[in-house]
Amino acid sequence: MKRAIYRGLLTAFVLIATILLAVPGIGLAADGNQQIDDTEAAGAGSIGHYYKGPEFVAAVVAISEEGPIRDDLIARGLFTYPDDETGEPGLVKVGEIKKLVEAGVYYIDETNRLRIGSQTDGQEAAATAKNALVYKYAEMVTRRLEIWDDFKYRGHRCYVHIPADIDLEPGTKQNLYCTHMGTSDAYYFVECGVGWGPNSSNPFIYTYDTYTYHLPYKYITSGVSRDIYLKIDIDSEDYTAKMYVRDPYTGKTVTTYQEVIALNHRADQCQEQASYTDTWTETPKVKQFDNRLKNKSDKWVKWNDSIATDWDHNAPLYESHGITNDMKWIKTWCNP
Repeated sequence: MKRAIYRGLLTAFVLIATILLAVPGIGLAADGNQQIDDTEAAGAGSIGHYYKGPEFVAAVVAISEEGPIRDDLIARGLFTYPDDETGEPGLVKVGEIKKLVEAGVYYIDETNRLRIGSQTDGQEAAATAKNALVYKYAEMVTRRLEIWDDFKYRGHRCYVHIPADIDLEPGTKQNLYCTHMGTSDAYYFVECGVGWGPNSSNPFIYTYDTYTYHLPYKYITSGVSRDIYLKIDIDSEDYTAKMYVRDPYTGKTVTTYQEVIALNHRADQCQEQASYTDTWTETPKVKQFDNRLKNKSDKWVKWNDSIATDWDHNAPLYESHGITNDMKWIKTWCNP
């Protein structure tokens, strides 16, 4: 009954997003720098991706900058800081910010930042910013087929071996390493990952979904290369996705739960960058590895050669891939 009511509400709710993306537990895994069967990806295909939108990027900018816009977001209850004492992550309500942009309470200026006020003065700049936002991907994904029969997974977990530091170029708004699980209708996905935003040298761990557009996050220590654990686990009884990220070095975690409209999803993991100016940030090769999928029988299985897999990239992002301990891995990097 609960699911029927929930689905009814969802069908009446219009969301913007386009196609595709997936992720993990506790403890460090194998060396993230190990290389076996390193095969270069051959060209980028035409694929769709889940689209977070300009408000997502503007929100990432807002949480990393002090000033009146962040103060206003806090006053409206749209932004909270992480609480280290209770372990609660910070939260940005991207969906509510988007509604206020559409209502003219905020606008996105020529620097692609949120500003307070009507869109009258900032309308042209905001329109330019939204139209110019571009995402680039390098990814590994359960194979797309014409009959869409690859939507048969209920969980994904892996590790990401992050570099010690990434300094974003001024025109690059974010660099993320993440995993997604998406439904076959292409509107809804859940995500967790680790990444860098503007104006902060510290990476952050986060979860995200297009049911609520909430962005819970925590900043973590920079300067140390290590493994970050990512996991998405969908409960077959109550249709709830658990999104979990853990940094073993600091002990920080982000955990969220979201009811989903379907059990079976397509899984993927990727590096993504976003830019309004076609300015991209060079990054070292980063490995996402120890990949396991949860199948329709609720069993965790190795993501190996028995599972059809697509690989893709949009230059200047690139990928190479291989298999270790009977599990596929992918390395991604940006080379502008």
